[in-house]
Amino acid sequence: MSLNFFSPEFHKDPYAAYREVLASPDRVIPVPYLGAAWAFPRHSDVWPLLRDPRCSCKRAAFLTAQFDRSQRERLRDFETLFSRWMLFFDPPEHTAPRRLLLEGLCPRAAAAWRPAMESIVKELLDTMCETGEADLVRDFALPFPALVIAELMGVPRSDHFEIVQWSNDIAIFFGNAASTFEDGLRAQTGLRELTEYLCDLVRRRRVARGNDLISHLLRLEDNGTLDEDLLVAQCAMLFFAGHETTRNLIANGLIALLRHPECVRDLQSNPTLYASAIDELARFDSPVQIGTRVLREPAQIHGCSLPEGALLLFLFGSANHDPEEFEQPDRLNLSRSPNRHVSFGSGIHMCAGASLARVECEVALRSIFEYFPTLELASPEIEWNQNFGFRGPRALPVTFSPRSRRPTAQPVQEVVFQ
Repeated sequence: MSLNFFSPEFHKDPYAAYREVLASPDRVIPVPYLGAAWAFPRHSDVWPLLRDPRCSCKRAAFLTAQFDRSQRERLRDFETLFSRWMLFFDPPEHTAPRRLLLEGLCPRAAAAWRPAMESIVKELLDTMCETGEADLVRDFALPFPALVIAELMGVPRSDHFEIVQWSNDIAIFFGNAASTFEDGLRAQTGLRELTEYLCDLVRRRRVARGNDLISHLLRLEDNGTLDEDLLVAQCAMLFFAGHETTRNLIANGLIALLRHPECVRDLQSNPTLYASAIDELARFDSPVQIGTRVLREPAQIHGCSLPEGALLLFLFGSANHDPEEFEQPDRLNLSRSPNRHVSFGSGIHMCAGASLARVECEVALRSIFEYFPTLELASPEIEWNQNFGFRGPRALPVTFSPRSRRPTAQPVQEVVFQ
């Protein structure tokens, strides 16, 4: 059995490939075109391996491993800056910063940001009201989470466009089917610029702290957990992760719902469904399709001898559609329970921003369907990004009944971390 993560067919519909894999007896799939890499498609393997101490997160170098020695040397800054993200830490260095980060992004803190999110949503939707058509990626799913994470981190709105562009340049280098050395150089420039910008912002916050997340994270520096370089790196990671994956969670969720209008009607008649609906939408079409780890030591897994340093690919999209774990996995069931999807990961490296993403997605979807109850896809065909790691549409053209603007949204409210 083989999988071609770079094929146009896979990007259009990876779930057709996953169904074939899950129907086969293979539990471990070699991926030779990615080097010493093996893929795991089944939920019963992905879930425990995400928690297995033999699986290390120190994998920052895998993005540049495809290039020759001279090219990798030119991308040395990218690899160095990237490796400082907590995403690539193992315990014990991972433990203390994650604990403090979770305090700033816990369900209570995320809920406290709801009024700010609602204000941003109204501002964006008001600009679309009178037209009768929109691109919900360009006009909503792209700017909304970027504005939210920027507000949370205290980034001035005048700087939003620049830092989102830097973040996008990094994202293009992740799992892009056509990723080139030039993409790597652009990603390196973007990561340098983003890091330098946030370094300046951190230094200003150190002098005059506020109620933003950066001020909260400065406690890591106060207690000696992180030095300035590592603290700034976590801020860069938060900004990148705080808008890149949430954008696709919202956009993929909109596509799923608009293709299942009966589910939209269920949400409109019973808004309490949103609590379970967000997790089901994350499962149904995960914004993160693949998670990775590196083996600390040689291991035998399902009869396969895997060497130390092997790259393990956890196929989240496949695991989320495994019929051994989910009844009727290809059916969108907004009240599905239990729902042990792996879209946010699992174990000690489970996405720290999952609570924030859930609230953002709920606020976004609830508001969109309240504003535009006649919302429809402009075309049944969706053009997807050519990226096997981050799944999302390039554009999402929709039509709806035009309406007058609502009153001007109130200014974003200040949030105090608890």
